[in-house]
Amino acid sequence: KEQARQAVMKMGYFDRVTVSHQITDEGAEVLIEVVERQRIEKITFVGNTVLADEELLEAILTRVGHLVDENIIAKDITRILGAYQRKGYLCNVPSAEVDKFGVLTFIINEMRIESYETEGLTRTRKWVVDRQIKLEPGQLYRDTVIRDQVTRLRQLGLFEEVRVEPRPGKIDPENSI
Repeated sequence: KEQARQAVMKMGYFDRVTVSHQITDEGAEVLIEVVERQRIEKITFVGNTVLADEELLEAILTRVGHLVDENIIAKDITRILGAYQRKGYLCNVPSAEVDKFGVLTFIINEMRIESYETEGLTRTRKWVVDRQIKLEPGQLYRDTVIRDQVTRLRQLGLFEEVRVEPRPGKIDPENSI
C-alpha cells in the first residue's frame, strides 16, 4: 500500500495521494485517491518599476502551464534579485504566492534611499560633503549613482579615504538603505 502511494507521488503531479483497499467477493479492490498539483495560469509582478514584466519573466524559470513548485519559485526569487543587481539596483521580494486561480504573484520592493550619514569628518564641515552629494530620500538605490557621488567626493582632494557602507534604513529596514 505504501509502495503504491510513493510510486504515484514520485510522478510529481500530485500534492496528496492516499491508497486504500477493501476485500470484496471478487477479490481485493484498491482505491487510489489523488489531489492534483495546481498549474500556473498566469504570472504577475507587483511593485516593479525598474525592470519590465517581460524582463522579469525572462529571468525566472517558472512558466505558465507549469505545475506549482515551491523550490523553483524560491529559485525564481533569487533570479529576480540577481536581475536587479545586474542593473545596479537592489530589491526585496517578500512574497511569491499562488492564488486559488493559479495566478503566481511576486511582490517586489525596490530599495530606496532613506537617508545618508557622514562619518569621520574632523576638519571638513558637513555642509561641504552635503553640497557634493546629490541623493534624495525616496530615490531608488543604484550602484552607478552612488559611485558618482563617491567620485565627486574624491575629486575634492580633501579626504584620505571615501567609503560607502549601505545599511538598512531606520524607518523601513526591509525596503530602504
